[in-house]
Amino acid sequence: MAASAERAGPRAAAVWTGLCQRLSVPDASARKWWQRLEASYGESQRHYHTMEHITELLSWHDWVGAKTGTGAAAAGASAAVREHLPESGPGWADPDGVLLALFFHDVVYDPRASDNEERSCGSLEDFLAEAPAAEASTSALAALAILCTKVHSTDPPGTERALPARPVPEVRSSTGAWSTAAVSELSDTALRDVAHFLDADMAILASPPPRYEEYAAQVRREYSHIGSEAFREGRAAFLGATLATGEGVFSTGAFAGLNAPARRNMEWELQALKPAGP
Repeated sequence: MAASAERAGPRAAAVWTGLCQRLSVPDASARKWWQRLEASYGESQRHYHTMEHITELLSWHDWVGAKTGTGAAAAGASAAVREHLPESGPGWADPDGVLLALFFHDVVYDPRASDNEERSCGSLEDFLAEAPAAEASTSALAALAILCTKVHSTDPPGTERALPARPVPEVRSSTGAWSTAAVSELSDTALRDVAHFLDADMAILASPPPRYEEYAAQVRREYSHIGSEAFREGRAAFLGATLATGEGVFSTGAFAGLNAPARRNMEWELQALKPAGP
């Protein structure tokens, strides 16, 4: 569901404004935080994790939400992706909780760091201090979704493919924005929201080949501080391990149709990463 860079800002800004209004965020605070989001997603080290990525995710948010008149086509899916999807998604239990995760999950992104998700969660906490209408369950869902992107193969308990060996990360709040109890008491439908969000975040893997090739090049640019051989080995190890499991890339039934194109793309990239012969 590619979105042009030119469209990214206005689309995301409009959704952000509506979200802030529903959470009773003062207008001045909403504008302040939008400027912070724009600045963060516009940082020079970013090539894939930009506001365009946020806009692509917003299209998936529309599709999962099964809004009236917003099927796969209306949400912006290309014909090549659309053929693998039902016309409408399964719906969200807490669409605003997912939107919070969507906007904040990559707000801190340093390719050299290992605590981006935790720091992104900290930014979410700071924002929630200015969002008096945010329910504890909404805040907890957003925090859990952000931290689950750290390992991305984690499936929260209660989703369609739970993996107890890879538990949900512990979610702490230093400001009281959410409680441990609120996280532990999230409903099965809320946990499915997390799983659908994680699948949406990975949906780039099932893009048409030209977009996937662009994505692969963008990721390489973000890791330009790593030498070619080391990057090739690390990326190939990730792709190879994912393909070797024989499991789907996506954990939910809603996204299951994207498994085949995602595997084809990853197989292509794995071959492309192999050193050229003598």
